[in-house]
Amino acid sequence: MSLKQKLIVPTGLFKLQTAEGGECGEVDVPSVLSMEAVKWYIEYINNQGNLPFKVGFRYYKTCGKKDVTREHAADIVYRFHTNNSSDFIVGVIGPELSSESTAASSVFSAQPSLDRFIQISYSSTSTELNNRDDYPNYYRVIPDDDVQIEAMVQLMLKLEWNRVSILFENDAYGRDGADNLEKYALRNNICVPRIDAINIDESRRVDANEVKDILEEIIIQSPHITAVVYIGSKTVANTILRIAEKQNYNDVPIFLLSESIQLQNDVFHAASGTTLKKPRGAMTVSAPMLNTTTTETFWNQMKYTLWDEEALYHAMNDNIFLADIVHAYSGHCITEPYVQCQGLNDIQIEQLVSGRSPYVNYALLAAVTMIETLKETYSTKCQDTVCHNVGQFKNDFKPRYMLDVMAGMTIYLDDIVGTFTTSSPNIQYASMSRLYNVYNYRTNPTDNSMFTFVNVGYLSNDVMLIDKEKIRDYDVDAIETRYPNLRRGTCPRNDRCDECVMEDLKDYYFHVPGDFYIIGIASINNRAIPGPLGCGSVRPRHGYQMFLTMKFALTEFQTRFSYSQYKSWFAGNTIGLIVVNSCNNALEIVRRILHLHSKGLTLSDGTHIDLTDRVLGYIGGQSADVSEPAALQLTKLKFVQISYSATNPLLSNKDTYPYFMRITTPDNVQAKALIAVVKQLKGKYIQVVYSEGAYGEGGRNAVIKEAKANFICIAQDIKVYEGETYYEYYEIMRKKPHAKIVIIFLRSHVVNPFMRDVAASNMETGEFQFLGSEAWGTNSDILQYDVTQGAVVVSVEMDKSRDLEEYLQGQIPSFHEPNPWLNEYIQTRQDCYFEWSFDKSFTRQCTADILPSSELNFESDSWCSSTFFKDRCGSNVKSKLCKDYVNYPSDLVEVMRKVKMNIYGDGDILIYDEQSDGLMGYKIYNIQDQPDDISKRIYSQVGSYSLSTGLLLDVQELKYPTLYPIISSCPSTIACKDCQETSDDSTTPQPTVEQSSSVTRLFKLQTAEGGECGEVDVPSVLSMEAVKWYIEYINNQGNLPFKVGFRYYKTCGKKDVTREHAADIVYRFHTNNSSDFIVGVIGPELSSESTAASSVFSAQPSLDRFIQISYSSTSTELNNRDDYPNYYRVIPDDDVQIEKYALRNNICVPRIDAINIDESRRVDANEVKDILEEIIIQSPHITAVVYIGSKTVANTILRIAEKQNYNDVPIFLLSESIQLQNDVFHAASGTTLKKPRGAMTVSAPMLNTTTTETFWNQMKYTLWDEEALYHAMNDNIFLADIVHAYSGHCITEPYVQCQGLNDIQIEQLVSGRSPYVNYALLAAVTMIETLKETYSTKCQDTVCHNVGQFKNDFKPRYMLDVMAGMTIYLDDIVGTFTTSSPNIQYASMSRLYDVYNYRTNPTDNSMFTFVNVGYLSNDVMLIDKEKIRDYDVDAIETRYPNLRRGTCPRNDRCDECVMEDLKDYYFHVPGDFYIIGIASINNRAIPGPLGCGSVRPRHGYQMFLTMKFALTEFQTRFSYSQYKSWFAGNTIGLIVVNSCNNALEIVRRILHLHSKGLTLSDGTHIDLTDRVLGYIGGQSADVSEPAALQLTKLKFVQISYSATNPLLSNKDTYPYFMRITTPDNVQAKALIAVVKQLKGKYIQVVYSEGAYGEGGRNAVIKEAKANFICIAQDIKVYEGETYYEYYEIMRKKPHAKIVIIFLRSHVVNPFMRDVAASNMETGEFQFLGSEAWGTNSDILQYDVTQGAVVVSVEMDKSRDLEEYLQGQIPSFHEPNPWLNEYIQTRQDCYFEWSFDKSFTRQCTADILPSSELNFESDSWCSSTFFKDRCGSNVKSKLCKDYVNYPSDLVEVMRKVKMNIYGDGDILIYDEQSDGLMGYKIYNIQDQPDDISKRIYSQVGSYSLSTGLLLDVQELKYPTFSPIISSCPSTIACKDCQETSDDGTTPQPTVEQSSSVTSIILGVFIGALIVIIVILSFCLFKYWRSSKSPQQLNDGTKKENNGTEEDNYHYLTPVHVDERQAADGRY
Repeated sequence: MSLKQKLIVPTGLFKLQTAEGGECGEVDVPSVLSMEAVKWYIEYINNQGNLPFKVGFRYYKTCGKKDVTREHAADIVYRFHTNNSSDFIVGVIGPELSSESTAASSVFSAQPSLDRFIQISYSSTSTELNNRDDYPNYYRVIPDDDVQIEAMVQLMLKLEWNRVSILFENDAYGRDGADNLEKYALRNNICVPRIDAINIDESRRVDANEVKDILEEIIIQSPHITAVVYIGSKTVANTILRIAEKQNYNDVPIFLLSESIQLQNDVFHAASGTTLKKPRGAMTVSAPMLNTTTTETFWNQMKYTLWDEEALYHAMNDNIFLADIVHAYSGHCITEPYVQCQGLNDIQIEQLVSGRSPYVNYALLAAVTMIETLKETYSTKCQDTVCHNVGQFKNDFKPRYMLDVMAGMTIYLDDIVGTFTTSSPNIQYASMSRLYNVYNYRTNPTDNSMFTFVNVGYLSNDVMLIDKEKIRDYDVDAIETRYPNLRRGTCPRNDRCDECVMEDLKDYYFHVPGDFYIIGIASINNRAIPGPLGCGSVRPRHGYQMFLTMKFALTEFQTRFSYSQYKSWFAGNTIGLIVVNSCNNALEIVRRILHLHSKGLTLSDGTHIDLTDRVLGYIGGQSADVSEPAALQLTKLKFVQISYSATNPLLSNKDTYPYFMRITTPDNVQAKALIAVVKQLKGKYIQVVYSEGAYGEGGRNAVIKEAKANFICIAQDIKVYEGETYYEYYEIMRKKPHAKIVIIFLRSHVVNPFMRDVAASNMETGEFQFLGSEAWGTNSDILQYDVTQGAVVVSVEMDKSRDLEEYLQGQIPSFHEPNPWLNEYIQTRQDCYFEWSFDKSFTRQCTADILPSSELNFESDSWCSSTFFKDRCGSNVKSKLCKDYVNYPSDLVEVMRKVKMNIYGDGDILIYDEQSDGLMGYKIYNIQDQPDDISKRIYSQVGSYSLSTGLLLDVQELKYPTLYPIISSCPSTIACKDCQETSDDSTTPQPTVEQSSSVTRLFKLQTAEGGECGEVDVPSVLSMEAVKWYIEYINNQGNLPFKVGFRYYKTCGKKDVTREHAADIVYRFHTNNSSDFIVGVIGPELSSESTAASSVFSAQPSLDRFIQISYSSTSTELNNRDDYPNYYRVIPDDDVQIEKYALRNNICVPRIDAINIDESRRVDANEVKDILEEIIIQSPHITAVVYIGSKTVANTILRIAEKQNYNDVPIFLLSESIQLQNDVFHAASGTTLKKPRGAMTVSAPMLNTTTTETFWNQMKYTLWDEEALYHAMNDNIFLADIVHAYSGHCITEPYVQCQGLNDIQIEQLVSGRSPYVNYALLAAVTMIETLKETYSTKCQDTVCHNVGQFKNDFKPRYMLDVMAGMTIYLDDIVGTFTTSSPNIQYASMSRLYDVYNYRTNPTDNSMFTFVNVGYLSNDVMLIDKEKIRDYDVDAIETRYPNLRRGTCPRNDRCDECVMEDLKDYYFHVPGDFYIIGIASINNRAIPGPLGCGSVRPRHGYQMFLTMKFALTEFQTRFSYSQYKSWFAGNTIGLIVVNSCNNALEIVRRILHLHSKGLTLSDGTHIDLTDRVLGYIGGQSADVSEPAALQLTKLKFVQISYSATNPLLSNKDTYPYFMRITTPDNVQAKALIAVVKQLKGKYIQVVYSEGAYGEGGRNAVIKEAKANFICIAQDIKVYEGETYYEYYEIMRKKPHAKIVIIFLRSHVVNPFMRDVAASNMETGEFQFLGSEAWGTNSDILQYDVTQGAVVVSVEMDKSRDLEEYLQGQIPSFHEPNPWLNEYIQTRQDCYFEWSFDKSFTRQCTADILPSSELNFESDSWCSSTFFKDRCGSNVKSKLCKDYVNYPSDLVEVMRKVKMNIYGDGDILIYDEQSDGLMGYKIYNIQDQPDDISKRIYSQVGSYSLSTGLLLDVQELKYPTFSPIISSCPSTIACKDCQETSDDGTTPQPTVEQSSSVTSIILGVFIGALIVIIVILSFCLFKYWRSSKSPQQLNDGTKKENNGTEEDNYHYLTPVHVDERQAADGRY
């Protein structure tokens, strides 16, 4: 019996014939042979008898057509379900094409899980089929296109192709392949200028004219394409090649064909069978042949069958297509009638076998795989027993079983072994040496008369091996050529391929991959002229070479043995290099650095590299013009920068450039060298010629300074501007003929043209002698000019690196190492092109003899080396740099400064000095005649210069411009009188020495007034007293082994004075004066002073840095440990004071004004007055001002405010720096100012302890007792000033005894004491304790007997060393210090900061003082508002709550604070993972298309609130607690996007979110990658549909709560879209069911424009047709102001009395209003309303609605949600701009804290919408939770099993059951992920107890399960009897009452299964679904909500203004049982 009569039947889908003209055409030989291979193997395995059953085979012919394939797949499913024992189908082999495979798999995969057939392909290779979500049943035995594409690209690279066109067949295989090829090609720098699709129809036909047009564009265009890659079927390939042959093209591109041509020679055959000429030489790739013993056995059998007539005859009975094969090769066999054919002869057999397709052997392997899988399935299911008949096996068998055993299956075909997994459809071959083969279509090596495919190479382990000698190519005349004269895919000669040229090459970043990066700066281009931004021409020298040198150094580091010891220091991470082209432009380098660190680096292939914490440091730039602006930015970014050539002395300033280092010596040293040479030349009168810019101007300044110091006169200094010529500068030089020595300080690229033009100006010999800077160096180009004879130049040089020199000379571009910079550099410089170049418009080809590497000026006369050193990240370095590296660049600088190198070849030496400048000296050269050829000049070394040795010059070896030395002296005494006089140096002021001391102190003591020291600063004097007192106190205790002295300096708060005193402290320490043994510094007071002092101390060598302890400077700038490493403080810093920060806490700051102060801390009163006027008088004026600054300036501001005639003065909040001093609020007369009263201030805690109180008691006694005061004044004369300030009777000159203060005055002083005083005492404690610890550490257990002995061991740094970890005790106050922060950390201090109000003294109303009203504790502010007092301009006191506030004034709109981008606002609830909600807060902009319009008054903001409520419920309810652990400790956040009810806007916003992340208002950026759980929304289909399209691509599940358009049920288009609601096609069933009950036969449909109405109309018409109900007319309603005209349209069909209303909810009311106003007669029409009409009570007022029937979707209420929505009243402490705008817009009111108070009234509780019925929600919410399986692997990002498989998530969610009606759990989604909820049917009737009112009365229901249940007896009609809505005539309804001609779709038997065994996602998906279900149902319920029946019955009505735009709908709520509410089931 034939195989198809066997018992167990795999089926096969085979092309067998090509598709021609929509029909099946010629035989497809490989396809027929593939089917034969399958059949042969099945017969072979049956004959072996090893199976317990026989295997049959059924095949289907597809002809390669998708629609046919799809039909056959459906038939296979149908046959399986018919249970035909003769067709026991178990699986499918094939089909062949990828497009067919996707079609077949879509059918099989759509079946229930257990009924999915396994599908094994042997030839479909598209990577699209790798998608396990879409094609879970699909497997293949042939490598996929990823391998093919890799082989193609590797082949192109081997053949040096870099420009190709892609031509593809427009099906799944072609599209997928072309897309992947383009991506892979671009990654390998292969340009793809065009990609063309060859369109095919369903019958796989192509349009020959279309192909011709594409080929013409490819070949004839300029520049033409020289190589084409084709991806598609062999049939279309043959069509393309034939058309190319026919056209009269001079050049035909070389073709590279995809594997799908199957090595078939007929692809290259003309219709006549002859070989085409022009396409010869083409290349193709193919999967390996799989030649094994078994496959050869098959082929031998096949040869015999086709040769032997009898065997052929019998074979044709099973496969008639064998006759077609014989006919194709011999021409003499026909298949009709079936006659015996003559077999093929040996030659024909050989032709067939030699051209066999690889697919045939893979088909055999597919059969092996199918049989082995079947065996394993049988073994698994029948276990150890034998299933005796097909029925018994069939009872156990499900198609899915074959898929289950496929996972992990290993298949053997002789020595070929392959394995399958569930995660991929692809077989994994073990140890296959050839992954893919490469063939060349050429003459047969054994027969030159024949053409065939010759194997020329293969891909193995990602390496392409090609034997180029085997390749043959052919020109258009068919003349054969060999390698290397092959056609290539490159840009044609003499052309420029602009589409491939990197246009942004000047913006190109060179990149060597690594884990960490060094970033280099090189000037590849000159700057653009005129600029200022932009790049100019390529630099011919010292541009590209600098980049190469960096690359060389990195290569050396990575490869040299001597560097291997350093590699381990990076913990296995690699070091990469990024080189930035600075274009020698300051602005460009700044822009590019900032771009790199803000945007990262995006490579040419699209790869993005985030450089955060991955940059080790910077190298470069070259000139100071680049290095200096770069250093400014890199200082802020905290990166170490090492320049290799910048010499400007300014860069030595470590205050400004703390992280800048350089190899070179700065120009001030070079200036010393130059001037030293001038002195040796006896020069006294010289000129300086210098370049514009940092290099030249910095050098000029250094030279002038050094010349002045050496009494050498500068006759003139000449600035040279870059240009084309420089002749004019020679004339300027000649104006000073006696100044013969001319120093040339020009930039390197300017020196040569400058000297060229000087030489061309006929300068006389000896007229000038040039002295060149290092930029001149040993530039050989300059030697050609005679005027340079005798010139002396300095040069920075070291021993050459031969390796580097060879490396630079060997840098010749190659195809395999593309570098666009190198290409452009050489091509531009040499006017030549490379073969692979995209710009061949140059005059010649670049060859070795013209490359610049052979020229002298290409050699490096620069020096470079590689220095590597350790840091201490060690093994902690992972993918990002450790914080110890990133945060402490100064430490890195410190380490690098210690580097020693053998730079001169004679031993290691330091290469950096203390300023991080290079220590290299200079070599001195003299330009002389070459000894052996005086026609040439050379640089001869005549000396050297270094800082250590000075100038060493061999004057005897010097050659001059003439025979004698040049005389360069002053022309007269007068000419040089200014520069030869003695300089007048200034003397540093010396402070008064108090006594022998060890601690110094910087005090203000007096204010700064008018540039001088002014009045006494009482807190400052008392602070100094506190320090002195504690030192005396500790000395008296005798616990120290030495006495501590004290020296103070008076600063008056001036930075310059402070800086001078700091320098003096350093000086005194280094003079080794034993009486001034200084150990540390306390103070100064102001932050500006502290930064100045610390800058001086920190600039000292590390061991010489003094500790500096401040008690009052609070600026956070001083937290920078890099800039201020010696600084510490005992007072909290400004972070505590400011409590981070206004904008982050939604406090608007409309203006920030600076009060400028000069060095003497003076302010301009007029400036202050102007600022105050702008603040107070502007509209809207500012009502609150925060002041941060000194108390002196504060007093100035308040006095000016007092004087002005302002009606309103803002409330002031003053910083802690006013020190609670009452005099801040005093007028000059001492009286209290009126207007500023009520001000607030903050202050550090007072630190009141036993010790501080002891000090204050002593202080009170000292100031009270005259004798004590007298003695104290000897040490501190400023005490007299304090007494004078409080009593007025004490003067300090002459020193006389003063009367002390009385008790009242003492009390005034003490009660207003500054907190700083106690902190000063604590600073003294800290200093003494640190000194004690230092002594203990350094002197150990012995006693240092004298200061000298201690001093010998002491370095100031020792104090800093012990400070780290120090714990300080002041009675019960405990504080600790660390190295990472200057701030003391207090233990258990309950008050972090205090709050004071300036008000009347509670104990004396006549006095004003600061009253403590609250404090900050643990980030919580505690305020006693009852204590606060405020005052109006008339000084009338007010109390809380009637206090002034910092808000927007009433009746004003503060535009600067209003969030203008509110429509773009994203609401954000923080979380680790996010649900993203879509809500239409605004309507769409009109006219649009983008943009947002007005705020939606209903169903916009409430949707957002409902989402927020659901999330809150999940997070807080006890019943949900069990689910929280599923998220592995991660939290769930919410982001709500405002869709503006606009399709374009929601798309834009979704894409923005996922490309840019979310940036919050405070600047925080949230990267949402792998953190989004899913989407909720949108509302209408107009938003949900476009959102679903994008979210499908992004692979996010989306659940809509109200979109009902049936289109969204299409799972092919929207696979991840779900909805709570039932789609409108179900609603249409309900509506038509009602029509049938009403006996309607002839009806009308009125519907809205847009997705909702039009989708509903279509569904109604379809359902009506199916029920033979006629649609008289369907009327589209366009939204507008009125709708009267539509009634007249309805009246045109008077017999169609039933009118279905399918309008959007906001249109229904105005539509019915206008119908009613049109005087519609009673009973004229009966309306049938869709769920958008629902139970809208507004509509009941119109009489025409009497008797209307409406459908409505409803569920039970959630009282919690209702209460939550009603309670949403905005508050100051929970700001939400959407809620503010929503309520204010809707109610025309403003809140007190609002920034827009232009509304008519203030919002109060009685007018808030929460009290309105239409704001209430009768929505329902529930909690259903179920598990998934991401589990504990969930960290900060979602696991890949979640992210990559959204379809599995949908599958899980569809199984959710919920108790939505209060009567048990039911499924809520159907198979299409649509909601399963039904409808309630309402009838509008008179209210029983009041017929003047109407109600909605429920009369029935509808669901898919029960159908329509309608109580007809309860129906009330528009009139007393039912309406008759029937056809007016037979003719009118003949079309709709005829039997419909529907096709019948076979329905397979669906097996029910509750198992979800295939879902393996993770535990926390379940919790996700909990949230999503809550959100979606809450929103659904709210969305469908309206008023309850009770509310409706009371007749309450609300006018609808018709402005809303969504299909939200109304319903009647059903209240839930209280017990259900309590136990969480609702």
